[in-house]
Amino acid sequence: MTLVSRRYLPSDSGQLHIFQCGDPRLPKCLLLHQAPSNGAMFKTLMPLLSKHFFCVAPDFPGFGQSDGRSDSISGLARELYESLTSAFGSFDLVFGHHTGAAVAIELALIQRLPPTLVMCGPPLLTEAQKAALPASIPVDIFDEQAPALDALWAKMRAKAPSVDIAISHRETLQAMALQNDYRAIYQAVADYPFAEACKAFDGETLLMAGSNDVLHGKMADTAKLLGKAEVHTLGDANTYACETHAEQMAALIVAFTNNNKG
Repeated sequence: MTLVSRRYLPSDSGQLHIFQCGDPRLPKCLLLHQAPSNGAMFKTLMPLLSKHFFCVAPDFPGFGQSDGRSDSISGLARELYESLTSAFGSFDLVFGHHTGAAVAIELALIQRLPPTLVMCGPPLLTEAQKAALPASIPVDIFDEQAPALDALWAKMRAKAPSVDIAISHRETLQAMALQNDYRAIYQAVADYPFAEACKAFDGETLLMAGSNDVLHGKMADTAKLLGKAEVHTLGDANTYACETHAEQMAALIVAFTNNNKG
């Protein structure tokens, strides 16, 4: 299997940590993670795409091993765009998962030549959901008291009780590292005008989500806003579809891009 390697790029915040995989001469695919995860969530998917794409998966500023913090979706997308395109040029395909889907469409709008866009779990939130998302991270969850850590572990495990426990461990540790920035990135997603961004994007889009993904029901309305979108359900996948359903996801992405060439 193709090796996933790591490197750092200069960024406005200091250094941007990335995972990369494949031949740089191939079409370029950018993969943008959900919160509170980091680029490591794509380590299963990237080798499966590497026969067709040179894959790059950054840790967002303030996530994983990247410097900085993520105050807004537009600011995050701009910083990623400047750092990544300086190193690799424009991207042919941009993939975003949950939080990453908001970043993906914003970055796609920034790039002069629109990429093919893939969004897994599009965050088309109602006003009630926009209020509930940041509120789902209690302000005192990172206090020194042990019950706070217990609550965070319970929250991560409840997202997908049957997922490999190593994934829940990783996500809990990442959330602990983010501390109050975990709530802040959820607020940034809630504040981002996702519906307006969908209306503004004029490229081809693939939407996907598993039936156990909380954003599965958002695909149909998102497709209407986009105009040129194809919709697929990833079986019974949940929020960790990039790891649990990587082969199905890779096949859909490759087929979609092949069907839309030229």
